[in-house]
Amino acid sequence: MKARPIAGRTSQRRHKALLVLASILFIGMIVLRGELILNLRTVFPSGPDANPSPIESPLELAPIVFTKQAATPPLMTKKKPPPQLPKVALLFLTRGPMPLESIWRDFLGVDSNYTPLENVATTAAWQKYFSIYVHTAPGFKYPPESIFAPFTVKDPVQAQWGDHSIIDAERKLIKAALEEPLNSYFVLLSETHVPLYSASATYLHFATAEHSRIHACGNSSEADRNRRMTYRMVDEMKLVNSDITDDTWRKSSQWFGLIRSHARLVAEESIVDTAFKQYCYILPNTEEVGAYTRFCVSDEHYIPTMLAINNRENECKCDGHVTRVVWTGNFMHPKSFGKAEATADILRHELRGEEECQQGKVLESIADKVLRKIDQLAEDAGEVSDDDNEGSKEEAEEEAKEVNISDLNGAELINYVMKSENVVVMLASCPLFARKIEKEAEGEWRELLKTVLKPTK
Repeated sequence: MKARPIAGRTSQRRHKALLVLASILFIGMIVLRGELILNLRTVFPSGPDANPSPIESPLELAPIVFTKQAATPPLMTKKKPPPQLPKVALLFLTRGPMPLESIWRDFLGVDSNYTPLENVATTAAWQKYFSIYVHTAPGFKYPPESIFAPFTVKDPVQAQWGDHSIIDAERKLIKAALEEPLNSYFVLLSETHVPLYSASATYLHFATAEHSRIHACGNSSEADRNRRMTYRMVDEMKLVNSDITDDTWRKSSQWFGLIRSHARLVAEESIVDTAFKQYCYILPNTEEVGAYTRFCVSDEHYIPTMLAINNRENECKCDGHVTRVVWTGNFMHPKSFGKAEATADILRHELRGEEECQQGKVLESIADKVLRKIDQLAEDAGEVSDDDNEGSKEEAEEEAKEVNISDLNGAELINYVMKSENVVVMLASCPLFARKIEKEAEGEWRELLKTVLKPTK
């Protein structure tokens, strides 16, 4: 048998190798083409291949993981709650009925058809600035249409004039008001009180007040001792608390205005209170009509004396009263204001005292505008917060030199706006309320006060 030539076998092997190499090159070109297409999609996502045909390559390609750093995400901002404004607590110490309710509705801007008990879940506009608390005789209930119906304190005491129970009732009101952390000022009123200025002016005056309006001040002069009525102090009180002396004894109007720290003292103090409860009361003289063997009234002496003993007199304004009370004739009861007294002249001069309290008219003229600005700034401050977007140290230092509204609390915001608008509040000697308005004269006084209580434009 003849052997096959070696050259022929070699040629066949070369032919097969070339076919294998060509196949490998062809497959390699397809793979490279697929990778090129994927890279083009990544670089040009919005180009002509942004929405490619489902059949782009004959091969199933595994997803490619790119190590390129992702683009910086857009700056994120977060919503923060607007600063909450401080509130003024109106504490009504009453026998029950509120005969001047229509005037208080006008003051608060409450519609005559508004029934609070039917809108308990709804916060009225005035509740942003004021809180109401009412102490009545035990068992008394306001009709559901009354704006005072939802705000009576629990477990009222039987308060009696000339008795320390008046302080117990006031303490009930104060304790209830302290439960609201936004209440910063506490004003005691009665059912015969009326406001002398608009709600906006009244709010701005008290919301910026740093002192209580109660006569806790005193000195050792004979004239001041007579003003403080040290002769009313009972010696037995010193046995309970040796701090009760002629030097610490104080006399003030019952109708106070207290800053929150003083209100808390009234709510928590017990030692001075015990001495007054035991020995400060009125005891008529059984042998002489209209005479008294003891005449000590806690509502005029306890709170100012207690503040003086606790060294708080420098935190009080003692040159005026929150409430205008006119004492003429009978020293036991102040002057009443009926229909005949509902005149602009009496309102301006006898009650508001505009000659000495000219700032009141100025404040009232711009109070609504200032309060609107405060509300707008408070709302704007709560829109966004850039706390998560830290800038350079230089930028932070530069911002710190200016007032950042979003960093202010409610009280600071009010003071900032008041200062920027050059607003001056009333002197401490200027009253913001008056009593005693007769219930039969409600209509006449309401019409007179509408010129004061209506919002300014």
